[in-house]
Amino acid sequence: MYSDTYNTKLSISFDERLVIPSHGAGRRVSDVDEYAATWLFALDSSITTLICTTLSAKRLNQDIKGGAWCPRSQITTESTEWLEIDLHSVHVITGTGTQGRFGNGQGQEYAEAYVIEYWRPKLGKWVRYRAGDGQEIMQGNTNTYLEKKNHLEPPIWASKIRFIPYSSHRRTVCMRVELYGCYWSDVNGCIKCWKYKYDQCLYTIREKRQTLGLNYHPRYSKFVTYGDDAKLNMYDEEAQTQERAFYSSNHKSKVDGHTSRIFACAFNPKSQHEMVSGGWDNTVMCWDDRQPYATRYFVGVHMCGEGLDFDKPGRQILTCSWQEKDSIQLWDYGSCKLIETIVPDNFQSKLYCGKMVPHTNLIVCGGSDSNILRVVDTNMKVTECSIRNNPGGIYAFDFGSIRRKPRKATDSYKKISEVPNVPRVSFVTGKRLQTVDFG
Repeated sequence: MYSDTYNTKLSISFDERLVIPSHGAGRRVSDVDEYAATWLFALDSSITTLICTTLSAKRLNQDIKGGAWCPRSQITTESTEWLEIDLHSVHVITGTGTQGRFGNGQGQEYAEAYVIEYWRPKLGKWVRYRAGDGQEIMQGNTNTYLEKKNHLEPPIWASKIRFIPYSSHRRTVCMRVELYGCYWSDVNGCIKCWKYKYDQCLYTIREKRQTLGLNYHPRYSKFVTYGDDAKLNMYDEEAQTQERAFYSSNHKSKVDGHTSRIFACAFNPKSQHEMVSGGWDNTVMCWDDRQPYATRYFVGVHMCGEGLDFDKPGRQILTCSWQEKDSIQLWDYGSCKLIETIVPDNFQSKLYCGKMVPHTNLIVCGGSDSNILRVVDTNMKVTECSIRNNPGGIYAFDFGSIRRKPRKATDSYKKISEVPNVPRVSFVTGKRLQTVDFG
């Protein structure tokens, strides 16, 4: 997983170094590592280093000596020069920032647009970044001094990033750039079953991918794993073997499977064969385990954690998504139609995780920007209680036991809070594991 509490600075190897801070969820960072970045251009299938037009390159909002990165030739729609930043290891890049050349107040050069390419070891090639709406061209600056920040949706997993200036008309450009993101701790694909009281590993299953999550079948000794290959694998726990897989047919005219990382899966409590899943492709897929392809789907939900759940009758789906708007929604399972969007307060928290509280109208959800764990009443559409100012995002949680008897309404109270019915919650925030009893 990636954490918005991991801190690093990305610095450029020139005579005077440009510091590009890597942000976790928009935060400044402190630890220093060294990275290399230069302007490069391609000529006759070779790549040659280009000397900067200024003596030094500057970070955003620095006005010292007026530097920036400036390519040798003017820019068009087919530029052969780019700024390449080598991070040395895989990072999650969630945003970019650009400015033009300060030039001691006399600079006039800036990039109106640019495209991004990225590389990581498992890809083995450079890939052009496309946003969730399919757009490749990133909006740049309209002057030399204001930062233009672009949020990357979906984010990029990369160890190298290229900024390629773009212009519909020939022009001279200069850029100061900044990356926002954090270090990615790689997932090795190991599934381990533990007898936790005795710290004993009972068995290990190794998958040839990054395994990002696991969910147990509510009735049988089976579980499903999901990861970065856009597939779900179902295992027989007793035999410790894979039974089947669920994936896209890759048919151009059909949407019957995921196209990117999967972060969430939930079984229908009233069905032996049905489940749903969600991830980076902004799509929730509905599956029947008797066939490999999804049976139906709905869109508009960007998931980065375990933010899927069914109500007890299996008729409604809760989605908690990592997006500023419409982060809490209820969907009709049968028709895949949106029932309602819940806005419980003024905090625009992007959600990693969420679950329905059994036998109540409550849900528990958590995320980042702001780092809040909330108990939300879906009927009243209000936040009943919350834990704020956590040291990091709320990446995952699970329920424990209820340590008190639920209170019942009396004649004197027509409405009584259901919060005492919420079980104890253990949640991951930043690098901490914490437990809270809302009652």
